Amino acid sequence: MKTYLEELSDEDRLKSRLSESAYEPWMTAEFTYAHRCSDRALKFLKENKDKSFFLAVSYDEPHGPCLCPAPYNTMYEGFQFDDNPAYSDDLHDKPLMQRLWAGDKLHQTSEQLRKASKNLALYLGCNSFVDAEIGRVIDRVNEIAPDALVIFTSDHGDMMGAHHLGGKDASAYKEVANIPLIIRGGEKGKVVKAPSSHIDMVPTIMDYMGIPLPKILEGRSILPQIYDTKKIINKTVFLEFTRYEVDHDGFGGLQMMRAAVGRRYKLVINLLDTDEFYDMEKDPYEVTNLINNEDYAAERNKLHDELLDTMNRTRDLYRGYQWAARPWRKDKQPVWENDGYTRQRGNEEYEPRQMDYNTGLPMTEAVRKKEPPRKKVRGK
Repeated sequence: MKTYLEELSDEDRLKSRLSESAYEPWMTAEFTYAHRCSDRALKFLKENKDKSFFLAVSYDEPHGPCLCPAPYNTMYEGFQFDDNPAYSDDLHDKPLMQRLWAGDKLHQTSEQLRKASKNLALYLGCNSFVDAEIGRVIDRVNEIAPDALVIFTSDHGDMMGAHHLGGKDASAYKEVANIPLIIRGGEKGKVVKAPSSHIDMVPTIMDYMGIPLPKILEGRSILPQIYDTKKIINKTVFLEFTRYEVDHDGFGGLQMMRAAVGRRYKLVINLLDTDEFYDMEKDPYEVTNLINNEDYAAERNKLHDELLDTMNRTRDLYRGYQWAARPWRKDKQPVWENDGYTRQRGNEEYEPRQMDYNTGLPMTEAVRKKEPPRKKVRGK
């Protein structure tokens, strides 16, 4: 983005940050970040068409200000989403943060929430515009490397009125978390419903390129699943949210959330707020919060244990008894020792072996039970 802005005059930089610019007669595809990003990708493909290559093309669109030329800028005017139970969720048993986030939307009807405002219509049009720009790159890939592994995904979704919410924040609703993941290069025409995660993408690409996977990576290669869609790599995946942005004072402030998502159930721990548990088979729109429903205690606690184990395994900076001793988890009590382990990095592929605090010697085990404090021996 900095490179893009540096290509513009000061006058054009100001125009590039205004949604209204999308409706100006001078607005063309060539002015946008997406088009220039595609142009750079096409230049790369031309220069590297006879080599093995890795190309990541990351677009800012459809993010605000949603700049796009005609006909995209007006093609969704008057659009309305179909009704579903999420537009009637009053959030009464959900985290307080969500009700604050909803603001005035909390009192809007389903009809009001589903009708695309001018800003939302522009957002949808910009989404179609960037799809076309991605198509320019894919068309060229098809010409020079038709067998290439191609991964299409996004960083997050948008609530767009569901649950009376807009945008994104500390939540695990499917509107935000169930993002596109389309992969070309394996079995054709298959839909895999097993969970997957962005942290699997780096090890998958390294595996495809024949590069050994270092221990530091938390994800797993799903390349075997791409080639054989009957294979299941992940039964559960995990989401996290700690702070929206360091340089923002608003947007909810500190919201510490961790979630575990399986094929049917979803557990969301909001550390400073109410937790959530959903049966996505019976409640696909995630309206009914079952966190205190003891009929689901076994499945809820199973996901909870998986989440706690994963926070430990990945050395989550914020792990502690607070995530375990939730009001609905009667068998877990707060204890000073927490799980009582020392967990150091075991990543000798890229860094020297770490030292053991107790001995000062290279550690023999990266994960080990904490030893009691060593007694001082007074010299004679």
